[in-house]
Order: sequence, then C-alpha cells, then structure tokens
Amino acid sequence: MLNVLDLLSELLPHRRVCEAPLPAGQEDLYWAVAALLSPGNAYFFLLDVQDAALRYVHPAVRNVLGCAPEDFSPAYLAEIMHPEDAPAYALRERAALDFFQERPSELERRIGKTAFTFRVQDGGGGWRHILQQSLPIGLDAECRVQTLLGVHTDITYLGLPADGRVFCFGQPGDPPRVAAPGVPPGDLTADISGRERAIVLLLAEGLSSKQIADRLGISKSTVDTHRRNLLRKTGAKNTLELAVRMTRPPDFTHK
Repeated sequence: MLNVLDLLSELLPHRRVCEAPLPAGQEDLYWAVAALLSPGNAYFFLLDVQDAALRYVHPAVRNVLGCAPEDFSPAYLAEIMHPEDAPAYALRERAALDFFQERPSELERRIGKTAFTFRVQDGGGGWRHILQQSLPIGLDAECRVQTLLGVHTDITYLGLPADGRVFCFGQPGDPPRVAAPGVPPGDLTADISGRERAIVLLLAEGLSSKQIADRLGISKSTVDTHRRNLLRKTGAKNTLELAVRMTRPPDFTHK
C-alpha cells in the first residue's frame, strides 16, 4: 500500500535539505504525496522555512488560484484572501511551524502534519474555501525544520463554515493539538485592505518601501501612503510594531 512515509524516504534518502530546482523525477513524487493529502483540486509548494522563501510552486496553482507559479507569493495570497481570514493567516502559519519545531525527535518532526483553512476570491465575486496542509520534508544539520511541503486544496464543494483553528497531528493514535490563533488584542487589523495586508507581510520579511514597491509593481510613494494609513487605522506606533503583533505566536490547547 502506498503511503506518505515511503514516498518521502525516496525523496530524501541521504540528505536533510531539499534541493532547488527539483531534481529530475522528484516533481512526480511530490505530486503523488500531494494527491494523497488532497480531497479535491490542489497544488503543492516547497517552502524554505529558515529563509522564508518559496523554492517551488507546482503549475496546478493555475487551476486553484488562477495565477502562474512565478506570480504566487505570500503577498499575492494576502491580496486575494478573505478579509476575515487574512489577519490571522500569519499566526496560523507560525502555530504550524511551532508545532513542528517543538517535536522531541527527528522521526516525530518528519511524521507530523498540520492543517487549517482559509478563503480566497474566486474571480466571480464569491469565495473559495482552501485547505492548507503542511508536513516537513527536510531538516537541517541541527534537526530543525528546513523545508515544508505545503498543499492547498479547493474544498469549497464541502460547504464548510469558516474555521480559524490549526489542527496539528503527531504520532498515529495521539490526539491532535489544536491552536486557535486570533487577531491580536485591539483588533489591529480592522478595516485593513488586501493590499495593506500584503505590505505588512513584506515589511515583516524586512523589505524596504522601495523593495515592496518593486515587488508589488507600484510606486514607492504609494507604499509610503499605505504605511501611513496603516498606522492611522490601527493606532500602532509604527509598521514594525504592527507586523510583530500580527505574527505573535499563539497558545496551543489539546482536543
């Protein structure tokens, strides 16, 4: 019987960190893993956690989000994400990563998996419900998670309500850990637009206004205007404070 661990042992037989671009034949193996995890139309991506950089995005992203692989980024996702989901997305990502890093052994880190949902615009005035699943596929020399395999699946057809929880699965038979990261106190992200959320995410990555302008294809003065508006709307002292508070690690509970 085909299982994820067998496939991953083929993908990473003697090394801890994924290579980029994908070596010949590995795309099909990763796609097989993604297909096993996906209850619907899906694509996968490889994320270098320590560099916060996307290493690969499968072309099937066109079928789910309608964008080219080279156009997919956290900033793009923030722009098309539902305004109720976008503020906590970074918190959910942090919760998932914290779960992996807290696992006590290399094996437990390799077999862990996390899942949460969010909504994105569908281009027709509605919203698609996306399931995000992540599992580690590369560890560094100190056994820290280096590379994550992420799978985004369109589960709109299930008709599920919005759910802000992150479900974290460890050893088979163990109860899942559930994180419920919410918007930081004071509702900092109230009335923030998709473009402004994208700018906050890029600021959190350490980019300057000029770099953000180049990344988003807008002028530096437009970025500066957005930054001023962010401070006015949220009451934060500066955009660094806003970015830090939006990515505050959540607490875990057991279910």
